[in-house]
Amino acid sequence: MRREITFVLILMLVVTSLAVTSKNVSAQIKKEDMTWSIGDKWEFRYTTISKGMTMIFRIDIEIKNETTIDIDGVNYEVFVADLDGEVETIDNIESGSENLSFVFVKDSGRVTGKLYMAKDSDTTKTIQNIEYQLKEETTDTVINQTINLITISRVISGEKPDIIDVGTNWVYTTKTETTTTTTVSGSFYDEYIEPGYTNTTTTTSNSTETTNYECLGKKTITTAAGTFETYEIKINQVGQQGHTLQYKSSKVKEDVKQIIYDNDGSMISLKELISYDVASSTTSGTSEKTPGFELVIILFSIAFILLWKRKTKY
Repeated sequence: MRREITFVLILMLVVTSLAVTSKNVSAQIKKEDMTWSIGDKWEFRYTTISKGMTMIFRIDIEIKNETTIDIDGVNYEVFVADLDGEVETIDNIESGSENLSFVFVKDSGRVTGKLYMAKDSDTTKTIQNIEYQLKEETTDTVINQTINLITISRVISGEKPDIIDVGTNWVYTTKTETTTTTTVSGSFYDEYIEPGYTNTTTTTSNSTETTNYECLGKKTITTAAGTFETYEIKINQVGQQGHTLQYKSSKVKEDVKQIIYDNDGSMISLKELISYDVASSTTSGTSEKTPGFELVIILFSIAFILLWKRKTKY
């Protein structure tokens, strides 16, 4: 009997080890498990802080189709996503004058656009439109502001590893071009400048940057979408002191959370997952473990013990 008990305990230990190994493998971020599918949806809330002004807005992202487009002179197979959301709040608005004070007009802000994500790299093209209305508190005059952002970010060297785990490092060199077009109008300008006044300005910026990525470890992150076991990835641009922390999960195939810090270590941007609805991952490694496999091991063990017992009996 003692030998049977010892044998059972050894088999239980083996089964437990298999379960733990399966769970550890599933926790890795595999490239194929992060691949989007048509119909995938995410809802994010963004908080941005610039010169003391805080803007909070929400964006829904939905993968609509696949196509081929030219991004900075190169053809890419891409997923196409619609962007749709709203500006929720704008605080501490700088007026440029001590005599004027502006506040955000609630429910006046909209965010729309398109996102093109290359299938085989992190090259993207984003077209984003933000519009909102500000009211001058003493005169009740309003400013209508529309911002159109077109950002092309093309990876020109480097490749993301097939599997990301604790300690994984990789490097990208990325060429980024951003065109910003801002249009202002409204009764404030009608009164203080001229009736029907509208002004549009466009600026373009270009940069080529090398960025280091390092997977620091695992971390449990809770957002409005739930609690997730994530991998914490630190992002540093060469020559800059600020950094970004990303918290990624193959369960949602996107960021669960992202925080950008400036050179002083102060947060200037926060991205958090609110909700998601994505297709199942493409590999079996995404499951926590396979109960059926463990059950087979247990049943086999019981059968083996019974057979061994019968043989020793006779």
